[in-house]
Amino acid sequence: MTFLPRRYLRAPRSPLHHHSRLPNLCLAVVVFFLLDAYWIVINLPHPVRTITPPYSAIDSSSLTSNQHEPLSLPGQNSPSMRRVGREGDQESLLSSDIGNEETFQGFTPQIGNPNNETIFVAAIFRRSEIMLRQNWSPALISLVQHLGPQNVYVSIIESGSWDGTKAALMDLDGMLNEAGVERTIELGMDREAQLEELKHVPAEGHDRTGWLFTGRKESESGWEMRRIPYLARLRNRAMEPLLRVWDEGRGRKFDKILWINDVVFTTTDVTTLLATNNNSYAAACSLDFSHPSQYYDTFALRDSSGRKTSSLSWPYFYSSQSLNALKRNEPVPVKSCWNGMVIFDGKPWYPSSSKEQGIDNSQNNNFKGLKFRGVADSLAQKHVEGSECCLIHADNPLRESKGIYVNPNVRVAYRRDTYEKVLYQSGWRHL
Repeated sequence: MTFLPRRYLRAPRSPLHHHSRLPNLCLAVVVFFLLDAYWIVINLPHPVRTITPPYSAIDSSSLTSNQHEPLSLPGQNSPSMRRVGREGDQESLLSSDIGNEETFQGFTPQIGNPNNETIFVAAIFRRSEIMLRQNWSPALISLVQHLGPQNVYVSIIESGSWDGTKAALMDLDGMLNEAGVERTIELGMDREAQLEELKHVPAEGHDRTGWLFTGRKESESGWEMRRIPYLARLRNRAMEPLLRVWDEGRGRKFDKILWINDVVFTTTDVTTLLATNNNSYAAACSLDFSHPSQYYDTFALRDSSGRKTSSLSWPYFYSSQSLNALKRNEPVPVKSCWNGMVIFDGKPWYPSSSKEQGIDNSQNNNFKGLKFRGVADSLAQKHVEGSECCLIHADNPLRESKGIYVNPNVRVAYRRDTYEKVLYQSGWRHL
């Protein structure tokens, strides 16, 4: 009889044995595929955005449950008399007490218009009555009084509202008239007419630029109007008075172009934004918040390397250049932004030669001026979309020479209570 060594009599090791290599191999394969799937997801293009119908960035109807009193705005009362609240017994945190450096973490907000610059203010509204009456209109009147009515032109486009937005804008028109401000306020179609417009798909063989065939059941024909080109057309309409005033023989040009969303803001926010980077920029943006801990406009904001932000919460950016500037509370270099409020250098909005714009482009000697746009329909059909508020920076000839910045000391919000929290919290610790 032959006896084998004991090790040869041992039963085969189970694949699930803790010393087996199979579980480790399986785990590695699973981790690999999970990481690969994650990488694919974060790099997916934005879905096609169509209009059914075109809403503003924030639905102002959500403000109806937040019935606050109007903001205490700079210039309305002396600093010692600025109050907020129903009883008026609490000093307003929204006053322009610029001497309180501790509140601003050592940063002193800028006031005044030292260069006596002229400013073209533009906005588009839809269903924003509450925001207009409680915050936006009083803030705008305070701003034009501070900058000087002779230095400001206001252009507003409204479309598709079914609340009291049109009436609120008519009231604002009267206020601006009393203040002696030049303005154009265009009240568009009502909601029913706008919905009918969206159903009128151009006939086959006609120009269907700005329309996509999605095949969705929501559309009878399967064709839908793209949201971004529609908004771009509205914004371009709001900019038309800029060239009209210039072309009418007066030759009036504006130094700055200021776009303001339906946000809560004050005069100090605007004057501080104007002074960004010692008043040298192609564009400068605020930070906008829908909630105290999260910024809102993810579609337009790209850091200095052109990447989307890493998170909605501080410190937001991947790029070390953007991140370090944010930590120092300095103007943050970015590739694009909008974020509730943005100021542009006015020069690129006027037709001129490439040389006058400071760009070297022998194939485009005559620059026709900046216009809002969307990406081509052929790209959108492949689920590639870009915000008109982002593309305007890509087209700006001053972007390389003067730069685009986010001013982290200017924070606006889509609700008053959010504005109070993001503006005066201690630094960024709670953001």
